Amino acid sequence: EFRSVQFPGLQGVVPGVGRFDDCPWGLGTEIRGTKQPHWTGACNTPSTFGHFGGAGTLLWVDPGVHVACLALTDRPFDEWAAEALKLWPAFSDAVLAEAG
Repeated sequence: EFRSVQFPGLQGVVPGVGRFDDCPWGLGTEIRGTKQPHWTGACNTPSTFGHFGGAGTLLWVDPGVHVACLALTDRPFDEWAAEALKLWPAFSDAVLAEAG
């Protein structure tokens, strides 16, 4: 259930990223869907689900390509949100490229 859309058509905000008319969420995880821009990579599939938090960490799982990514940091997200939201998509695309 955590990777299945629980409230179809839900409007919402992804902190630091923006507002979306379709902002799908599972039970506790955000589902990428067709949101652009997004904190995961441009190469992540719409079925990607995950979460990022106040501690500056992120987790995503992309069942479309059988790859997951976890990044742990010790820098609060609010201190580097603008930088993180530029770096995370590039990092995610690099992870997917390396995974082949």
